[in-house]
Amino acid sequence: MGTPGRGASRRPAGRCGHWAFFFADALLVQGILSEVRGFRPILPLRVMHTSAPAQNTPTPWQRYFEDHGVDFVDTDFDGVLDEFDAYDPSYGVGATGGDNADAVLMALENYEMGRYSTSDFLDIDENNWDYWEWRSNNPDACEVEWWNP
Repeated sequence: MGTPGRGASRRPAGRCGHWAFFFADALLVQGILSEVRGFRPILPLRVMHTSAPAQNTPTPWQRYFEDHGVDFVDTDFDGVLDEFDAYDPSYGVGATGGDNADAVLMALENYEMGRYSTSDFLDIDENNWDYWEWRSNNPDACEVEWWNP
């Protein structure tokens, strides 16, 4: 992951991590505290798939990936990072969990992730069901975990 200035502009629409770091840099210029965090599927799941529109297009060029980057932001501008307010610049959505970071994670997952696979990540067409064996996201169970990129 990096910023668009460090590589995303060379790729069509960038990638989520590029947008997360770019957004954090843009906030920092304005003196707003933020932190980039990632999430990934919990093993044995290995790959996530989205059908949500992202990066200003209804059909993003990359729709399946091993991890995803978002920003936690100081939304009340008191100099303290708000642990329960996240913004995803790649999808243009925010999520709040009240007082629970896992609720933020589940809200982002349920909006953005539609399917999962236990297959190893390879650059194989997403419609190749013989390889991927996609299964649907369970909206009542969190199937991803936080990690720091």
